Amino acid sequence: MVSIVNLFSQAFRAPVLHFLFIGGLLFIVNLEWKSRTLNNTGKPYSEELVITARQIEQFRSDLTAQLGLPPTPQQLQGAIESAIHDELLYREALALGLDKNNPAIRRRLVQIARFVEEDPDQDEDTLYKLSLKLGLSRSDLVVRRHLVTQMRLVVERVPLGKEQPIPTDTELEKFIHQHPKKIMVPQSIRLTHVYLSMDRRGISTETDARRILKELQSESIGPLDAPRIGDPFLLGLHIPWTSHRRLEQLFGSEFANSVMELPIGVWSGPIKSSYGWHIVWIHEKQKDKLPTLEAVRDQVINDVLIERREKRLRETLNELRAKYSIRIEYPPD
Repeated sequence: MVSIVNLFSQAFRAPVLHFLFIGGLLFIVNLEWKSRTLNNTGKPYSEELVITARQIEQFRSDLTAQLGLPPTPQQLQGAIESAIHDELLYREALALGLDKNNPAIRRRLVQIARFVEEDPDQDEDTLYKLSLKLGLSRSDLVVRRHLVTQMRLVVERVPLGKEQPIPTDTELEKFIHQHPKKIMVPQSIRLTHVYLSMDRRGISTETDARRILKELQSESIGPLDAPRIGDPFLLGLHIPWTSHRRLEQLFGSEFANSVMELPIGVWSGPIKSSYGWHIVWIHEKQKDKLPTLEAVRDQVINDVLIERREKRLRETLNELRAKYSIRIEYPPD
C-alpha cells in the first residue's frame, strides 16, 4: 500500500501524466477500499465511532466564539456531522497507509520529536521512529488535518461507476436543465437619467425633478441632450447594460425595482435613490435568458466536475458510515 501512496504523490507532481497515470492509481485505491468493506465472512465490518459529550461541549464553545452567541441546534448538529465525517476520513486514511512515508507528515513528526527527545540532535530517522513509537502520528492535530485533507482529495477523485473523464454534451445539457439559475443571464436594462442632487437642492429636490420632467416631455428633449439639465453624477448619466442586482448595489432596491417596470423610449419618474431623485429614459430591456451550451461550456464543465466531486465525497461517506456503529453522547441539558 505504501507504494501506491508514493506513486499517487508522484503523479500529482507530474501533470503531464495525470490523465493516463492517476486514473489507474485511483482505481487501485478504489479496489483497496472495496476489499476493506467486507470481512472474511462477506459481511460488513462494524467498528465503533463515538462523539463524546466533552467534544460536543467543545463544539458549542467554539461556535459561540465564532458566532458571538450560542449556536442553534441545527448549527451544533452540523458541527457534530462534520466531526463524524472527519473521523471517518481520518481512519480510512490510516487504513490505506496514507501516513506512511509521507514527507509532510514525516517532517511534522520529526519536528515534534525534537521537543520530547532528550537529545534533539538525533538524526531524523531516529526521531521519526521515536515519534511513531510514542503515537504522535495519532495524537497530533496537524497530522490529523493533513490526513483528512489528503483522504478527501483521494475520495473526490475516485470515479463513480462509468464516469467519463470529460462530461458529455448530454450530461452538460442535463446540468443546465437541472440548474438553470446557475448560468441564467439575468434581466438587464440600459438607461439614461437626469440626476437631481439632494445635497445641492435640499428640500426643493423633488419639486425640481417634477418640473424638469414636464419640461423634458413638453419640449421633446431626447436622452442625448437631457443629462446637462440636471446635476453631475459620479457614476455617470448613461448607464450601459446593467442587471437588476447591480442596479440595487449602485442605487438601492427602490430605484432598481422601479426602473425595471418603466416603459421604453419615454421620460419617466421622478424616482428616488440613495443619492437623490432621477428622471429616467429606458433605452432597452432584456429578460432573463438561458444561454446556449456553447456560450457557457467551460463554466458548465467546471460546475459538473465540482458536482461530481461532491457526489463522490457524499456517497463515499455514506459507505464509510455503514461500516461503523456511530454513537453520539449528547451532554445533559
